[in-house]
Amino acid sequence: MLWAEVPNKPTNAPVSDISVTTAYMIKINYQAVTQTNGAVILSYELQVATPNFNDWRSIVGENPFSLTLTYNFNVNISRGFDYSFRYRAINSVGQGPWSDTVTIKAAGVPQPPAIPKFASSTSNSITLSFN
Repeated sequence: MLWAEVPNKPTNAPVSDISVTTAYMIKINYQAVTQTNGAVILSYELQVATPNFNDWRSIVGENPFSLTLTYNFNVNISRGFDYSFRYRAINSVGQGPWSDTVTIKAAGVPQPPAIPKFASSTSNSITLSFN
């Protein structure tokens, strides 16, 4: 008879997909747990918290189960605030340990400045203007 145990701790913390993350949505990617310890993974549970309050709440995978490894967090986000994320795998034996935590700011990549325009010049300087 084979014995099974809860899944191992995820190797890496979740990460933000900076190509999609903005001030109003944080896209989270996380990796499959490969050390299932004898039982098939049934779900990945992802949690979010505000770091100052440590108010962890499940946002996917607790009920109902989910095998998704990406999530677009966009509910009640405040621009410029920090949000912490962690996840764990669940198999038929139970819930594995939480991953390391990552903290992500709800912010996007700033726009580049406008192209400078020539304003004037002297023999020793050039003056540019920006809008």
